[in-house]
Amino acid sequence: MASQNDDVLRLYDAITELNNKVDRLTELVNEHHSDIGLIAQILEPMAQIAARIKKIPLLGNIFK
Repeated sequence: MASQNDDVLRLYDAITELNNKVDRLTELVNEHHSDIGLIAQILEPMAQIAARIKKIPLLGNIFK
């Protein structure tokens, strides 16, 4: 059985990975900002992800 500390470390790793992916996404959007179609394709899944995060207790409070 995983300890609470292991769970916290996995959560930290997941948040760090998400942060890195958001950084990369920001770079790509900035590189291709003139391509409105690309931006629209990116924003819809981002909105869905944000809505899912807001439903998670504690994490949802961060994104108010």
